[in-house]
Amino acid sequence: MPFSEKVLEMMGIDGGGSGGTSGGYDQLGYSVLMNTRDGLAQPHQIPTELKGHIEVDGKLMKQSDLGGLTNTYTKNYTTSAASKGKTVKLLPQLPEGEENTGKWLWNTGETTQDITVITDRSYIYRVTYTNKQGVQSQQCFSIAVENDNTPTRIVPAVTYEGKTTEGICTVDVIYGQTVTLSATPLCGWGTGRWSSGQTTESITTPSIRKPQDYTYSYTNQSKTVSNCTFHVNVVPARPWIQISGGTVRTTQCVVEAGGCVTLGLDKPAVVGADKIEWTGGFRGDKIELTDLQTSGTYTATFTLAGETVTFEFTVFVKSPAPTTVDPGNYVIQHIGNGRLLTAHGKNQSVTFEEGSADAPVDGQVWFIDNKNTRHNLVSLPDSLSLTTAAKLSAVSFYSFYIEQPLGADPFVLRTGTSSGSFKYWNVEADGSVSVNHTKLTDYPFLLIPVDKTDGIKPVENGNGACPARDAEVYDLAGRRVQGMPIPGIYIVNGKKVIIK
Repeated sequence: MPFSEKVLEMMGIDGGGSGGTSGGYDQLGYSVLMNTRDGLAQPHQIPTELKGHIEVDGKLMKQSDLGGLTNTYTKNYTTSAASKGKTVKLLPQLPEGEENTGKWLWNTGETTQDITVITDRSYIYRVTYTNKQGVQSQQCFSIAVENDNTPTRIVPAVTYEGKTTEGICTVDVIYGQTVTLSATPLCGWGTGRWSSGQTTESITTPSIRKPQDYTYSYTNQSKTVSNCTFHVNVVPARPWIQISGGTVRTTQCVVEAGGCVTLGLDKPAVVGADKIEWTGGFRGDKIELTDLQTSGTYTATFTLAGETVTFEFTVFVKSPAPTTVDPGNYVIQHIGNGRLLTAHGKNQSVTFEEGSADAPVDGQVWFIDNKNTRHNLVSLPDSLSLTTAAKLSAVSFYSFYIEQPLGADPFVLRTGTSSGSFKYWNVEADGSVSVNHTKLTDYPFLLIPVDKTDGIKPVENGNGACPARDAEVYDLAGRRVQGMPIPGIYIVNGKKVIIK
């Protein structure tokens, strides 16, 4: 390396090499080693090289580790972790002919060369020896004690229908099929056994016709046991829908008017395709629907193990235009969990909470007004309007569009005025509202009329005069009042008003 000195001057310490024994470990590169060594250590600078022996159960072991490793760092099953309460002697060894100065200091405080310990915990015992030149060296004794360690982490994996998924312990398997389960210990070594008796890390189940649990128990070298349980559920079939060239495992989809879709089932081998009957009498494991003009529900029925099995598919046909909802009081219910849209006060986010459409509580009734296809949603009885961020404000926002599929009642709330800016509402598992979905995949809500006019805060205008001409006036049935209203009780801008 004739230019290593120049390299050191130009770039400083380099990062070292790579490989099992080169500079990648100590970050010292070749230029450093070639140019910065001070030379060999003088005799008075050389530390004494120590070794360690262990005596346990009257047996002398020429190694410093008790727990499954030898000094060559290879597995040695004869030196597994010690059971608790054993007496172990730790014997540091000087080189042959080395003068013993007697200067020993253990990290436990003892000052003798040899010490005796009781295996009540896993611990690294370290002794420091000072030789006659005053140079120190150290020897460590690593003692592992049974069950005094972290259980070995087991990584589960499931292979089904040719696809392997790591990190899951639950799988749905079609009636009569098999699945491969794997449990891989992350470190160390030991022995494993499945509840079914096998001792391999992976097993393939027999044909499954009812739910089964399989547990893999792994005992590591410290005799600590880790368990991993797989839950294999049995399903009669797996539904799927093919739309726009792609296939998804679902029972619900949205298509444009005039579009087509294929509904199908991955069925058990014991069920012939001709045994599956669809709505309309068609038989087969799939059905193709074309030129769809209205939404519909389609069922597939067959018999399995003496039981009738039915799968229901819903195909929503998208309307070309949003719906105009008549002004009135409504609750908005999430179809999936039955919860109701609930207000929580000014500037607070709305959520979907438990409730009944027959007896909604304050904050779950909404007065909906419209300007053509744009809607304003007012929370009763506080008369606050819903914003596009799903919060409440004192300002009215005619920003919401209500989209319903052709021929069906469910709807979705949308904001935005052009297809590129459409944002659809959805509901998270915790009841919070997500407002920024750009793709319509579902109609998750029901709009249910309610008689809740008494929920509006009563406000009587001072002199009983009629409201301004541009005010929006509704009777108590939620009907828009045109022209001059006669004396009575009306809803004006979301508040109950007495007109004399």
